[in-house]
Amino acid sequence: MSSDSKWKFWGSPPKPFQKGTSLFYLGSDVGNYLRMFRNKLYDKFPKLTVEKLDESDVSGLFSQTSEKHHKHVRIGAKIVLQQEIDELFATGGKRFCCLTQSIAVPKPYIKPKIEKKKAKRVEKKAATTTTAVETQQNQTQQHMDAVPVSTPVGICLKNRKKTRTFPMLLDHSDEKLKKNSEAYDSLVPIRLDMEIEGHKLRDSFTWNKNESCLTPSEFAKILCDDLELPGHHFIVPITQSIESQLEDHPKTQVIEGSADQRVTLKLNIHVGNISLNDQIEWDLSEPENSPEKFAECLCKDLGLGGEFITAIAYSIRGQLSWHYKTLHFMEAPPPTIKQPLRATDGMETWCPSIETLTSEEMEKKIKDQDRITRRRRRQIQY
Repeated sequence: MSSDSKWKFWGSPPKPFQKGTSLFYLGSDVGNYLRMFRNKLYDKFPKLTVEKLDESDVSGLFSQTSEKHHKHVRIGAKIVLQQEIDELFATGGKRFCCLTQSIAVPKPYIKPKIEKKKAKRVEKKAATTTTAVETQQNQTQQHMDAVPVSTPVGICLKNRKKTRTFPMLLDHSDEKLKKNSEAYDSLVPIRLDMEIEGHKLRDSFTWNKNESCLTPSEFAKILCDDLELPGHHFIVPITQSIESQLEDHPKTQVIEGSADQRVTLKLNIHVGNISLNDQIEWDLSEPENSPEKFAECLCKDLGLGGEFITAIAYSIRGQLSWHYKTLHFMEAPPPTIKQPLRATDGMETWCPSIETLTSEEMEKKIKDQDRITRRRRRQIQY
């Protein structure tokens, strides 16, 4: 690459591979190298020659590049010509831009003006706004609820310069990082659901209880920076919520000295406009069962994106946590399953169901589930 390149590159450069008589780069590798995610590369340079991988190309991709992440590239992934990308690296890619095309930039969130007639009602609502700790006081029960659509990442307009800093990545020695990587992963399901000063935050993920290089407070700062949330309102509640859920999580995760202790788990996941519903059985006595591996296989079978993997793993771990806590109050362990075969009349309830909804339908569905969640929490309180 020439020295007069107009780009700032990130990480290692993409590796080319042969397809037919031409050399290509994997489009996602080029996007990562330029920090252009979610099809931003193709939106900014629409004149690039773009092709897709077929089944034969995918099988031979890893043998040519020896890149680990090329082992599991999906069929239909986008690829771009090496000659054009090298020219883009060297010249800035003016030849591949469409001058007549304007790239639509999403408008930032603007808090709507409140009429005077509604001022009293809004003040009353603000006075009853719950803190993060109050919202999370029923943490065990909320893991049984549907996993909602997460809060989208805030988008910074071009005329607004925003500097993102990650100081915690610069303060740890190699020895500490190595020690942290060798520690056993104890994943805890975490759910954030709060509304403060008109800003609503919803997210679900798993947190490594043995993590030593990143604290909940540092994570809260990064999250507020990514979502462009007011840190002076959200950092403390997010930190308190994560810490309280870590303390409340049961230590034991496997029923020792037993076999075939199955429980029923229900998956109700929403990502974008796609809704996934499923019902599975999980053996509490099997230490080799991994929610992350199961989620990865399920998404691969159903053709779902990576955001579903995190949401499914969170939902499974949250429900397992609830079942483990319930078992501590039981006088006798759950009965062993003697008949592994199910009746044919109940097969439909044990099959995954995927719905693609419109924005209005998804919004209505989420509102209905929020109403059910609030009703459950009121029943627990009283």
